[in-house]
Amino acid sequence: ILNNPNFKNLRENLKNDRKKKMIITLSIGGALGLILGFIVGFTSESALIGVVVGVFIFLCSLIGLATIAKSAKNKYAASIAPEVINALYGPNAEYAPNGGYSKEYLVNLDCFPVRTLNQDTLIKGHYFGIPFTVANVESYHYETRGSGKNQRQEKVTDFLGSVMSFRMNKPSKSLIKVMEGSNLFSGKTIDFESSAFNKKFNTYSDDRENAFYIITPQLQLAMLDIEKALPGGLKILFRGDELVIVAAGNTTTFSGINLKESDNYNINVILDSILAPGFVVEKMNLDHKFFLNENDIADLVKKNKENKDEEDKAAIEKALENNKDALDINKEDIEKIKDTIDSNQ
Repeated sequence: ILNNPNFKNLRENLKNDRKKKMIITLSIGGALGLILGFIVGFTSESALIGVVVGVFIFLCSLIGLATIAKSAKNKYAASIAPEVINALYGPNAEYAPNGGYSKEYLVNLDCFPVRTLNQDTLIKGHYFGIPFTVANVESYHYETRGSGKNQRQEKVTDFLGSVMSFRMNKPSKSLIKVMEGSNLFSGKTIDFESSAFNKKFNTYSDDRENAFYIITPQLQLAMLDIEKALPGGLKILFRGDELVIVAAGNTTTFSGINLKESDNYNINVILDSILAPGFVVEKMNLDHKFFLNENDIADLVKKNKENKDEEDKAAIEKALENNKDALDINKEDIEKIKDTIDSNQ
């Protein structure tokens, strides 16, 4: 990325462009403040009023400076972020600065009130072969406060955070909801062997056996580590072959970008802000396969035909046998797969 000629002069060009715009804004703001302040002071015959008006106009120009600085940072992020995302999450990773989830999807999660939505920094990609989606989500509504002439509309934030979706390597037969903190979800409460996990999380499911099958002691430790790393309270859902993590507090933000710093510094700012999905995949070992599918079995059988290591060959045969029940694949099915491979060869 640093050697890409398209980015070598990007930061310097944006800095110079920002500097020019700031000088112009300050010059115009100062000139308008001086002229209008003089006119108002002269017509009102009050120098104090003229000074107040002039200072007010100049302060308005300072607000413009903040807008210019933010615009330059956004342009820089829009150019660099896709390259960093593709480097970490694959060349086909998608990045939509103003993208997000459908309202219907968020409503179905039932993790927070879904009202007026403001979403950004949608990323879709793969990490260790595991597909994921992440986006920052804000849900809010307005309430009327005060009465009479003092009546006003105030924005009330119902949720501000990140929603991450992963393909779960161990599908759950029933919905399992794990929540940090107070009781929000309905369903039977389940306690596990780990007192530390039970103290931190409340777990709800109507299928106790399935909950113990999915949330192993190793997964409990991983979830405790994730809770320490991600901001705010966590809600974790296991639903079918999907794992959903809802974290209060945006995990993906490029606000730390500083055009005064080096490209290397800013690339690391972007990298740090997009690491959460990869961190979850690694901590929860989502790339590990609990069962073999038909394609896996076919690959193993094919490898075994050329395998000269008897010990390794025996291990592969055992793996085939151990997984046939989980897949409802019997020996006849495995023989059919072997025959298919033979005929293809």
